[in-house]
Amino acid sequence: MSGNLFELLTPVTYWLLIILWSIILVLYIGVMRDWQHSSFAMKVLLWVLAIDAIRTLFESIYFGGWYSAKMGMLPEDIFAFLVQPQNVFVPKLVNVIAGFIILTLMLRKWLPSLGNELVTQSVQIEQLARAQEIAHLGDWEWNIASGELYWSDEIYRIFGLELRQFEATNELFLQVIHPDDRDGVAAAIKRALDDLDYRYSIEHRIVQPDGTQRTVHEIGRVLRDGEGKPISMSGTVHDITERKRMEDELRRAKLAAEDANRAKSMFLANMSHELRTPLNAIIGFSELMRSDRELSSSQKTNLEIINRSGHHLQQLINDVLDMSKIEAGKTWLEPENIDLGALLLDVTDMMRVRAEMKGLQLILDQTSNVPQFVRADGAKLRQILINLLSNAVKFTDSGGVSLRLDASSGKNGLIKLKGEVQDSGKGIKAGDIERIFLPFEQLPNAFEQKGTGLGLAITRQFVELMGGEVSAASKPGKGTTIYFSLQVEPGSAEQMQISEETERRKVIGLQESSEPWRILIAEDQLENQLLLRQLLEDAGFQVRVAEDGEKTVQLFEAWHPHFIWMDRRMPKMDGLEATRRIRELPGGNEVRIAALTASVFKEQKDEVMAAGSDDFVRKPYRPEEIFDCMARHLDLEYLYEQQADEVATLPTVTAEQIAGLSTQLREELAHAVAMMDVDEVAALAQRIAADAPELAALLVQQADGLDLTALKRLLLPETEDAD
Repeated sequence: MSGNLFELLTPVTYWLLIILWSIILVLYIGVMRDWQHSSFAMKVLLWVLAIDAIRTLFESIYFGGWYSAKMGMLPEDIFAFLVQPQNVFVPKLVNVIAGFIILTLMLRKWLPSLGNELVTQSVQIEQLARAQEIAHLGDWEWNIASGELYWSDEIYRIFGLELRQFEATNELFLQVIHPDDRDGVAAAIKRALDDLDYRYSIEHRIVQPDGTQRTVHEIGRVLRDGEGKPISMSGTVHDITERKRMEDELRRAKLAAEDANRAKSMFLANMSHELRTPLNAIIGFSELMRSDRELSSSQKTNLEIINRSGHHLQQLINDVLDMSKIEAGKTWLEPENIDLGALLLDVTDMMRVRAEMKGLQLILDQTSNVPQFVRADGAKLRQILINLLSNAVKFTDSGGVSLRLDASSGKNGLIKLKGEVQDSGKGIKAGDIERIFLPFEQLPNAFEQKGTGLGLAITRQFVELMGGEVSAASKPGKGTTIYFSLQVEPGSAEQMQISEETERRKVIGLQESSEPWRILIAEDQLENQLLLRQLLEDAGFQVRVAEDGEKTVQLFEAWHPHFIWMDRRMPKMDGLEATRRIRELPGGNEVRIAALTASVFKEQKDEVMAAGSDDFVRKPYRPEEIFDCMARHLDLEYLYEQQADEVATLPTVTAEQIAGLSTQLREELAHAVAMMDVDEVAALAQRIAADAPELAALLVQQADGLDLTALKRLLLPETEDAD
């Protein structure tokens, strides 16, 4: 029964296959109708599947008919036809033909690809070898178990070995390494094998067979088994000889540049000292002589010319030195809390005098956003404003100059100041705009003006140093506008030490003191000794001078001064060493020491402060700088010229003292006061000194202070009432 069932199901199965593969073939044909969008590989695959479907369909029809005829489902003639040998061969032939067609299609697709892949691999290998040769980078692989070592062609070239003439071995590798580097390389390899976290990377020298030395950089990676044991090691060898040579050249060039920079700094320091030291004497003595009442008007005029010329020369020297400091990288910001409002008024008031001398109007226009107090480098900010305004005034003949300033919030809590200086001058051609910010550049129409051509160049450097930028816009005949911006920090009045009006008043003496103040001057230049000594002695100080550092130390031990003005450069022992020696002596920490130097470099200021100085004053100095510095460190109170409020605090002449004079002296004194003749008052004081020394001293003080108001009130009351 089961056999009959099997025989019955066999033809049914074939007919079901015929129906199934007919449907599949129809679907293939449907897909192939739209195969123009398919890739070549997809087309080949569809053809293979279609042919295979036809073969399977044909085979199913053949064997389905054969079994159906055998079971009597079809006529016996069909069975007799199908079982003939030549017909039985047909399905086998169809299978062979289909297989051949399929193989042909597959080979047509994959043989070219295989060939192309082989060609591509060959090209890639050649390109890799060429790239390694160009980059001087070879690769290697070491089979640790067998000891076999592979080197690429480039490694042979790097090592200076004939290609393939030498077999790559560890012994040959160690032989190539420079003897002084072998132990280090061997230790690095051992560590790479033992330490799982270590990355093999080392620079070392090699020696080629002809004795040539080269430097290589090796990088390697260790391959390990599941237990962490090293199996192989592979990596690269990079010839870095040329890079090392360039690094050495750069290092030597850097050292040479640093030497040149040090030489330039030394030259600038020497030039600063040599130029500013005599200039200090010129300006200082001219100012001392201007206070002499016996000078004629022509002599005073000549002294004014000398003094103005000295200050002009000082500004020119400062410009050149500032530019040189910038180029040498010796310029730093020195932030301080400043009154920005006062600084703006001070600068504009000063420049307004110059503007009005040319008949120009100078306007300051600042918004309410501009803060009163900021923290910035006040000296550089002042210099920026002075340079911009003086340049505008210099090149403007009619109209005016305006300074506009605004402020806004910047990054990191900073304040961004934005300003512009506008003039109504001749203007600048578009092609010359950038030239005005170049060092030593002056436009053709500027040659008639005095200057170094450094003002705007220094301004740009200072602005950029303060985190800003500067630019210009101009039209010929319409004037020029300079735009600038810079960054400052917020400030407050509580953190400031606001300058007092007494700063620029002339000191004429000292208030009464329990003991005289002893001042030691350490200075090797005779003219500077005389200048500072006369300045201090005229004010009432006791002064001694030391020409070198050794004598300074000796005088300190013998005389015990309260204050020392210490020059930095002196023979035998410089000021730094003398300061250190004094600080080590008994009482050395009690004396106040201020460095007095012509240096313009911040690091030299740092040096003198580190040596033990209490303060620092640069040459050329103004007299008030000297007195102000001493007042900061000593309990000093000065007498000032032409300051009624200060004189009022002094003891005044009383009516009783005047009544004690003879009638003749009272009349002569009253006449001198009425005529405002201070010289006559001083002469009468000399006559009174023998009988009334205290009154004589008060008369001299008031005469020297050019303030006879109190005497006039006592001697000429009716005149006061009339006034």
